[in-house]
Amino acid sequence: MLAKMPPWVVFPLIFFALVIGLFYVFDACLSGIRVAARRLPSFAVVFVGTMLALLVLLGSIPASWRGRVSSVISLACAGCLWAYFLTYIGQEPRAGRVLLDIGRSGSHAAGGIVACLALGLLIREIFEADLGLERIYRIVALLSLGMLNLFIGLSRLKITEQGIFWARRLIKWEEIKTYKWEKGRRCLLTLNLFRRLPLFDEVNIPIPPSHKDAVDNLLRENVSDST
Repeated sequence: MLAKMPPWVVFPLIFFALVIGLFYVFDACLSGIRVAARRLPSFAVVFVGTMLALLVLLGSIPASWRGRVSSVISLACAGCLWAYFLTYIGQEPRAGRVLLDIGRSGSHAAGGIVACLALGLLIREIFEADLGLERIYRIVALLSLGMLNLFIGLSRLKITEQGIFWARRLIKWEEIKTYKWEKGRRCLLTLNLFRRLPLFDEVNIPIPPSHKDAVDNLLRENVSDST
């Protein structure tokens, strides 16, 4: 079937399938098969929709403008990453007294892996022969991506008076609608949050089994509903 399709259709399909498959495998290793399968459709819709929108945008403008538009997209991505960084960098001091310091959870390893991948791409971009303005913008975006994920990867999971401090962000107790412990071999806590967009209302946090009872007791004290 693929042999009958034109290359401009086959290559994007292979690329989309590869990225979505890698996301599923990576997510399943961190969060378990059930959670990864539950999150896969949302990721696929967002990823494919974003890529198609970019392809339509770049295909509808003159070739002489595509480099500039790509540069603007790279700077916009870097800006979003720095906005995230600046938004959450000051939340730890406001989290209140630490009730339980769990340490670095398994999900924080993802930040280190992404940071290493960004570093590899960054080195490749730096050593390219033609260091033009467009490449500089890509370097800025990759540097921002690596720094943000390193920033997240070095953080610690803590339960505080104000809520759960995870991945450098404070999830306040009043933001948690419900919570549950996922079934399976992994000790995984799922939080359902009060959010306007349903794609961002679930957070999955790996908890070391030795801390499960302590975390569950704190959740019972501070969250009104559990499932």
